[in-house]
Amino acid sequence: MQQGVLAVVGPPSPVASQQVRSVCEHLAVPFIETAWHHRGGGGGGGLEGDNEGPYSVNLNPDYRTFGRAILDYVRAIGDWDLAKNEGSHGGVAIVYKDPDTLLKFEPLLNAVQVPVLLRQWRRQAGTFQYVMKELRSAKVYKILVDIPTSEILRFVSIAKLMNMTTTYHSYIFTSWDAQRIDLSKYQLIKSANMSTLSLMPILRSNERYNVSQRVENMREEIFNVQSRRGNYSGNLTNMLPTQAATLFDSLILLAHGLERMANARSIQVQPLKCSAPRQNARGATLLNYMRSMTSESGFATLTGPVEFDAQWRRSNFTLVAYELTRAGFN
Repeated sequence: MQQGVLAVVGPPSPVASQQVRSVCEHLAVPFIETAWHHRGGGGGGGLEGDNEGPYSVNLNPDYRTFGRAILDYVRAIGDWDLAKNEGSHGGVAIVYKDPDTLLKFEPLLNAVQVPVLLRQWRRQAGTFQYVMKELRSAKVYKILVDIPTSEILRFVSIAKLMNMTTTYHSYIFTSWDAQRIDLSKYQLIKSANMSTLSLMPILRSNERYNVSQRVENMREEIFNVQSRRGNYSGNLTNMLPTQAATLFDSLILLAHGLERMANARSIQVQPLKCSAPRQNARGATLLNYMRSMTSESGFATLTGPVEFDAQWRRSNFTLVAYELTRAGFN
C-alpha cells in the first residue's frame, strides 16, 4: 500500500471478493472481479439494496443476462415443455449447491407454468442418493443441474446407477466447465440428453488456444494439478477452466486500460492511506479506460470479446451450447 496500488484483480472467492471490493471502494481503486456473485456489474448494477460501488467491474456475465440465456436455451429444446400440460411428467427440477446461484434461474421460474422442484445437492446420511430418489419419486425428467464441476461425475454416476438416464431424461448443466468432464465412457448418449452452456471453446489435447505460450503453460499446470484429484477419477480433459480464463482476460483488460491511460498522461503510482479515502483521482480514470475496451482493441482474450453496456455489465459475449455425444461434449 505504501508503494501504491493501481488496481486489484481477483480474488476468486466470492466472500473474499466482497471484502476486497469494499476496501477498493473506500480507496477509489479499480477492482476487477473474477468471481461470480449475485450482484451486477460496477455502477450499481446489482440487486436492490446491494452496496455495489462504481469502482468495480466483473468479466463474468451478469446473472440476469445468463438467466435469460438459460430460458432461451430451454425454450429452444423441443422436449422441454414449460407450459401447463396434463401429460407432463412431474415438471422441472433444479439441483443446486449454492443457494445464491438460484438467482440465475429467475427468468425461468417466472416463465414456467409446470411444477418446479428445488433440491440442494448435499449429503444426507453420508450420501447424495436421497436427492436423486426424490427426483425419481416425483417423476421429474427435465433437470437443471448447478453444482461444482468437481461433483458432476458423482452426479452422473448416481443418476445412471438409479436408472435415471433413460430416453425420457434431459439434463442441462448450468455451472461453468461441465464440458471439461469426459462422460463419453458412460455411454449416456444412448439414453439421456445432456448439455451445457459455456463461455469457453472446446479444445482437444492437441489443439491450442492460439493466444500465447503462457496460456498453454497455465493450461498444463492447472490440468496436472486438478487431474490428480480423486473426484475427477481420470475423466478431466485438458481444457482451461472458465475461472482461469476470466482471470487472464482481467489482466488483459487492465493492460488495455493502462495502455490507454499511458498514451494520455504519465502514470504515477501514489501511496494509499486508509485514513485518506477517495484520494486516488486516477482510479476512476483508469477504470473508464478499461471500460472502453471493445472487440476492436486488438487484445486477444480467452472468453470472447470484452465489452460493457451502459450499466457496466459485460455485453456482446457468446455462450455456446454443447451436447454430450460419443466423443464427449461437442
